[in-house]
Amino acid sequence: VRDTSEMGWTWRHNQGRIFMHTRLTEKYPELEVRTHYAKNVDDTVKPPNCPSIYDKWGSAGLDIVFGTSFGHQECLADMVDKYPNTVWFHISGFLQKPEARNWGLGYARIYQPTYLAGIVAARGSQTGKIGAVFPRKLPETQRQLAAFALGVAHANASA
Repeated sequence: VRDTSEMGWTWRHNQGRIFMHTRLTEKYPELEVRTHYAKNVDDTVKPPNCPSIYDKWGSAGLDIVFGTSFGHQECLADMVDKYPNTVWFHISGFLQKPEARNWGLGYARIYQPTYLAGIVAARGSQTGKIGAVFPRKLPETQRQLAAFALGVAHANASA
């Protein structure tokens, strides 16, 4: 989504790509392991106006393409039938395609530390009033908010 020089979500995904490339190259030196990435891929468009990078990578025959923004979900899903030999894996989505063998979803289990943060917040509050700010209403932020609330309730049922 953003430039990988910004030390955030996109940078961390790129670090994972670099790590995976290094490990696969070390473990399987006989394979030609190549990875690609694109900067500043627009995540505000929907099919049929998807970024051309998806078609470029699908037609190039890449084995797997990861989309790392919630906004990429519909465009990635749109590629599944068009390029059946490429696995399209979306990070941070909810769109199910059970009939597609080349579609996958994933997300980090960050609700666990968020639950702990709720416990810390509840135990640290002298008034029992606790606030939390969560960005956009997305499935992953809703999971985090629920985890935080459960942590608060675990530590202080009256908060």
